Amino acid sequence: MKKIILIGLALAFFGQIACKDDGGSDPAPNSSTGKLTDSDKALLMNKKWFDHLGAFNHQYKNDGTYIINDGLVGTWKWRNKGDTMDLVNNGDAWAQVWVSIKANEAQYKTNQSGLGFKDIFTLKTTP
Repeated sequence: MKKIILIGLALAFFGQIACKDDGGSDPAPNSSTGKLTDSDKALLMNKKWFDHLGAFNHQYKNDGTYIINDGLVGTWKWRNKGDTMDLVNNGDAWAQVWVSIKANEAQYKTNQSGLGFKDIFTLKTTP
């Protein structure tokens, strides 16, 4: 009888380890994380954001206008009110999944130019 109880306890123990929640799996790379609030998203608007080299600047306007390098104008919109932004500029369409947005720094992943949402890009409000 002791052996049966020990075997049952061992199976229960190992079953819990195998089924333990790891905090959830990562979402698909182009899906919303749901981690950003509307207040976070508002920090992105109506500012000039620079890439790490200072070579490009991006502006996301409240009215859905996207401006790059103070000239090329396109549009943006939030997908399903989530953290993914769909952009169209000069006939090209792509998505940006925002990882974090703070007052002076924002990070995103993109599928633009075949990048496949692999790398995180950082924008800052100063070049």
